[in-house]
Amino acid sequence: MSHLDELESHSIYLLREAYHSFERPAMLWSMGKDSNVLVWLAKKAFAGHIRFRSCTWTQLTNFPRCSSSARGPATTTAST
Repeated sequence: MSHLDELESHSIYLLREAYHSFERPAMLWSMGKDSNVLVWLAKKAFAGHIRFRSCTWTQLTNFPRCSSSARGPATTTAST
């Protein structure tokens, strides 16, 4: 077994463990090289079907709540 085969096998094992260990796992997919490898591994781990929810992160502006926290501290305060 080559080093890459071992890495692939371990990655598939981790994806399966995450699927069975968490109630609602999700993958963040940015449409980049690394994200596409993760999708490919997930398909391989589950016989061609991705069992995770996938979130596409195209632009930070698509998520106003996240983009406001990325720019700095929130302007609103929580009431106690």
